Amino acid sequence: MATTDPAGARIFYSELFGWEAELIEADGKLVYVNTKNAGSQNEGNMPTAEQRDGAPPYWLAYFTVSSCDGVAAKVRGLDGEVLTV
Repeated sequence: MATTDPAGARIFYSELFGWEAELIEADGKLVYVNTKNAGSQNEGNMPTAEQRDGAPPYWLAYFTVSSCDGVAAKVRGLDGEVLTV
């Protein structure tokens, strides 16, 4: 997630899901936040001082799988479309 309000995002997701935040700083500035649920990382976000090219805050979802080829084959078998592997 990229957001102009990292503190607000931490509060929101902490209250909604019970997520815990691990703040990562460099030179005294917040640069990244690892978000954990039951000790496992499940989200990360970075603050943005301003939106790049007018883009709003956004999520970029990604998933870990044991076999990209296997999942791509399953998607195709279910009439889905694989955009990238």
